[in-house]
Amino acid sequence: MSQSKAYTYEDILALFAQSDARFQARMAENDAQFKARMAENDARIAASNARIDALFAQTDAQMARTDARIDKLAKLYGNLSENQGSVAEEFFFNSLTANPVIGGIQFDRVMGNVVIGSPSKRQEFDIVLVNGNSVAVLEVKQKAHVSTLDQLEKQLHRYREAFPEYANYKLYGGVAGLSVPDSVVEEAHERGMFVLRQKGDVITVDAEAMRAF
Repeated sequence: MSQSKAYTYEDILALFAQSDARFQARMAENDAQFKARMAENDARIAASNARIDALFAQTDAQMARTDARIDKLAKLYGNLSENQGSVAEEFFFNSLTANPVIGGIQFDRVMGNVVIGSPSKRQEFDIVLVNGNSVAVLEVKQKAHVSTLDQLEKQLHRYREAFPEYANYKLYGGVAGLSVPDSVVEEAHERGMFVLRQKGDVITVDAEAMRAF
């Protein structure tokens, strides 16, 4: 039968010291492993953020190129649209200057791009024809729409306000376009407006429903 060992106070202190040392070693090992895992995780996050930043930078660059193309196209389209409008105005102005007759009415003067008022209250009329008792205001478009007729009605009211010296004159309104759909012509008839359209190198005048405003 074995005899149990008697531990002295010093032995117990030594055992506690050994146990504490093993505990501290495990803690240190766990701490090192935790820090290593955190470092790996931080590295993965940093790499992921770098990829995201690179992706955003690439996307921003692509969007900047796209915006530049859109601005270029918008400017090109704006210039093209403006040029087409100028061509239409010049065509009808020259045609009316050569033959200033609308609906059987002979006009004495043909004026293009009549602008009045201050920059903040600017009024512009594409073509205006005048004789001793009548005025015709013409809204010119490359392609006319029903909204062009709405715009023309506003222009007629503005002309009355801007030129009170023509208060007793008969005022006529018309729309001119290189392209005028039949639906616009029908609406113009209902509103008492005349219509000018291009036909080859000349204009056709539709004034069958023309009446003074």
